[in-house]
Amino acid sequence: MPVLIASLSLAQVSAAKTPIPDQLRSAKTIYLVNQTKDDQLIETAVEKFTNWGRFTITQSKDDADLVVVFREKQTMDKWGNVGKIYMDVYLKGEQQPTVTTTSALHLAYDFQHRTKACIQQFRELLEAKN
Repeated sequence: MPVLIASLSLAQVSAAKTPIPDQLRSAKTIYLVNQTKDDQLIETAVEKFTNWGRFTITQSKDDADLVVVFREKQTMDKWGNVGKIYMDVYLKGEQQPTVTTTSALHLAYDFQHRTKACIQQFRELLEAKN
């Protein structure tokens, strides 16, 4: 059984300690984009977002309040992380992500865990008491 160690971090909103935009807090619909090599990523993301119950997943980018883009980067960092999944969350019509979560994976490939970790990090950000 492979050993799995996940490392999570937030960029942009939390790193700058910037308040979460009202449009992000009030968003009800999301559109999912998979820019990774994992064919099951969208299925995993749909399951995780559905279980959360906060968003409705749309079939059209034009119908969504948020566009959620999953991407990956294969590198090895000084801690032995061999790959990262990034989840960029864009407000409708924006060119830069409002939030980016990332999940690094150490010595094993479990794309579903990394996808779930990114979504969990986003959930914790939105549900945090300010």
